[in-house]
Amino acid sequence: MDNNYNNNNGLNSMGNETNSQHDGYVQQNYSNYDYNQGVEQDFGYNQMPMGSQPDGQKPPKKKMTFTKKMIIAATAACCSGVLIGGAYLGGKSAISYVLSKQFDTSALEENAIEVNETPIDQTAVLETVSTENTVADVVKEAMPSIVSITSTIEQEYNYFGQSYSEEAEGSGSGIIVKETDKELYILTNYHVIEGAKTIMVTFCDENMVEATVKGYDSTADLAVIIINKSDLKEETLSAISVAKLGDSDAIPVGDQVVAIGNALGYGQSVTVGYVSAKDREIDVEGTTMTLIQTDAAINPGNSGGALINMDGEVIGINSLKLSVTEVEGMCYAIPISSAIPIMNELITKEQVDEGEEGYLGITGEDVTEEQNASYGVPMGALVVSVAEGGAASKAGILSGDIITAVNGIEVKSMAALKEKTTSYKAGSTITFTVMRNLNGTYEAQEINVTLMSATEFNQLNLGQDNATEEDNNTEQYQNPYQDPNGDGSDQYGNGSDDFEDFYNYFEEYFNQFNR
Repeated sequence: MDNNYNNNNGLNSMGNETNSQHDGYVQQNYSNYDYNQGVEQDFGYNQMPMGSQPDGQKPPKKKMTFTKKMIIAATAACCSGVLIGGAYLGGKSAISYVLSKQFDTSALEENAIEVNETPIDQTAVLETVSTENTVADVVKEAMPSIVSITSTIEQEYNYFGQSYSEEAEGSGSGIIVKETDKELYILTNYHVIEGAKTIMVTFCDENMVEATVKGYDSTADLAVIIINKSDLKEETLSAISVAKLGDSDAIPVGDQVVAIGNALGYGQSVTVGYVSAKDREIDVEGTTMTLIQTDAAINPGNSGGALINMDGEVIGINSLKLSVTEVEGMCYAIPISSAIPIMNELITKEQVDEGEEGYLGITGEDVTEEQNASYGVPMGALVVSVAEGGAASKAGILSGDIITAVNGIEVKSMAALKEKTTSYKAGSTITFTVMRNLNGTYEAQEINVTLMSATEFNQLNLGQDNATEEDNNTEQYQNPYQDPNGDGSDQYGNGSDDFEDFYNYFEEYFNQFNR
């Protein structure tokens, strides 16, 4: 093979660079000169680069002086700047020309947004970022509104037929919910102060004063106690605060909460957890309560204390009595949204002394959950009979009505109805919410009733001749198993007025819904 490689694309046999036109492109031909090394190299067959020839040699180039290199570099830089600047200005002019032909650019110039090139202050940016309160922040804000309560009760014992009594102390917690010029109002659980001979309150500065009961609702397990501000030192008044009450209906399951209370009577302590569930229906001594479930530990002494959200707002009243001891991490609190109406009523209601209680003049029975589920009867107090001439009769309450609320406060049992009614003075006019069966459908009605006095109540014939006031109180709100009319008549048509008559009455009453 001839060592000279003739290339038809413009390479001569000596490997010199030539330009030839081929398919519309100009091809540049290179020899085997190594520009990286500046010397010639021999290539084997497998190493030979395209465009080189084995025998071709390229004469070495002359080295460029430093001065010449600097002149070329400066010239190239100037040319590049001119070209780039011209392209930018030309492009900008072209765009402006096109826009001016299609739009009225004067309007754009008038409404042009001025760009503020002042750098953003990083500190200002960080200050706008909101951060959630820590547990320490919540405790610091809420602690001045939480108090410790020590109640003294008298316990009676019976040994071998002999009765003995001794004083015992119980501990609990409370929440300052209102302050007036003369008094402080503290919300707590009823079972914390139930039967107490004395109630002592310790504030966050460790000062202790005596409190008195303003009012209570045993079925809701709530009570309000009051303290005269004249009994408090100035430093105590400066240290305490009124709690912020939140909305327990709005708090979602999974939110973090803080429980504060007088655990074990040692003073205020803090536990942390989450809202495990809402609207838990728990049976408490025969009364169904709707509560918040939390895994924040509620220990003895925490009853009446606050369950607080991360905004420092009270969303529940802790109740140890409702805590489940058989399992771990299931404690309960009374929702503040349901407690507020009761609390406000207890605060504003006039104090009722013994003998001043008001009476309604009915007999009745609880609506059970089975009756509610089977027959759709509303939960409440079923009116079995109405005493003629009594307060209920005069107002228009009828036998068969179901009383579900007193002054807007829900009642679900005869015991709750009795407690609510007798917490008002005789002569007070209060509103009863009743569910009345009209053609098979229960409809709510609001009935205003002026309560009668104990003397007027004793004059009513409810089936007991010469009954004492205590007996009448019991008869008024218990089952009318015998002689509900009080006149010896045979109400049910079988010659007697016994328990069987009472059962038959209810059976007939509820069977109407299955027809």
